[in-house]
Amino acid sequence: MRLARGPRRPLATRGDDVIDPESLEEIERQVADTASPAFAVDLGGRVVAWNQQAEEMFGPPTSEAIGRPCAMVVRGADRAGQVVC
Repeated sequence: MRLARGPRRPLATRGDDVIDPESLEEIERQVADTASPAFAVDLGGRVVAWNQQAEEMFGPPTSEAIGRPCAMVVRGADRAGQVVC
């Protein structure tokens, strides 16, 4: 897993990209509690958590971002041109 503003955190397996429910709840909580735009992706690059600030920065609401490839949701960069996916 990788938060957009943090280091890689391997919380999924490469074979099936499954995140256990407790880990996912913790990731969702951390992303939601972050004051900055933040999201998390699985090892396959799909968005698994997305906060309100990410909605404001990148556009798509949470309901549209979750489950989609990160590069499609944020188009690979934030508004400042920083690569995030």
